[in-house]
Amino acid sequence: MSDTILNDPLFQNLSPMKKAVIAELLEQTSNTSLDKALPLLLKANATLNKSGESFTPAERNMLITELTKRLTPEERKKVAALLKLL
Repeated sequence: MSDTILNDPLFQNLSPMKKAVIAELLEQTSNTSLDKALPLLLKANATLNKSGESFTPAERNMLITELTKRLTPEERKKVAALLKLL
């Protein structure tokens, strides 16, 4: 997990559950392709939903920003196109 996200005030104010889910997700997605990262993101969201929590739009944006740092320029374009559909 990068220092950028650790120092983000939004991250610092997350519940312990959300912090743990994000940390696990970022560890699982390090050095992985977009195709493999998206199912892991959905799994992380499902984990939170089971505990009665969910990502806010701001939290989701913070997470996507962190995840896309590791992608190739082409993969970033795919993510941007996908986000426009949501």
